[in-house]
Amino acid sequence: MSEKFHIPDDVHEHVADALLGKSWSEVECLEFADRLLFPAELQKRKADGSFERLPVMLRVPRAPEIRKARLAARKIAQKEGLDERLDSGAIEDLETFEILAIAIRNTTDPHEPMFPFEGELEKLWDKSSLVKIWAELDALHHAIDPAPDTIGEAEMLALTAKLAKDQNLGPLVVYASGAQVYYVTTMAARYMNLLASQLSQESSEDSTPES
Repeated sequence: MSEKFHIPDDVHEHVADALLGKSWSEVECLEFADRLLFPAELQKRKADGSFERLPVMLRVPRAPEIRKARLAARKIAQKEGLDERLDSGAIEDLETFEILAIAIRNTTDPHEPMFPFEGELEKLWDKSSLVKIWAELDALHHAIDPAPDTIGEAEMLALTAKLAKDQNLGPLVVYASGAQVYYVTTMAARYMNLLASQLSQESSEDSTPES
């Protein structure tokens, strides 16, 4: 999901670390109509410098919902006269807005979308204010539907730092077994490459003739 909005590494690492730092019970998700919902918060700066905070729930979209969001984005793009080739970045942003509109839900039963009308989310919230919640949604997507190749570099760094700090493997339980194997084997390969580089450097220093 992260291919649409560019998520800065510091934002991605922060939300990944926040998720990895909790047990599954501490994530405070709830199940409604056979779907998981996670507490989150929309924020935007007010004129007095404070933040307006809107509690929401996040529901990770499934493939049919993502297709629906992309069709809605194409409809907006056509209405606004955007060119698929020249305005591809703007259209990708529209797709992201519409995916978020499906994902962001009311905190009360029946947890309907808070921004059900096409383009409403984009009008009410700045793009900068949506990057963080998109990063949260992306991290949740990986947590509930992980795959061996879905741990990005920012998550790898956050996970490694967490494991080193806590000296236990608890944070790995967020991921499925395939993703855990991917992480362990990737880090093992990196460690072996580091050892090989160090040994090569030491060998080169030992073979250097003294003056």
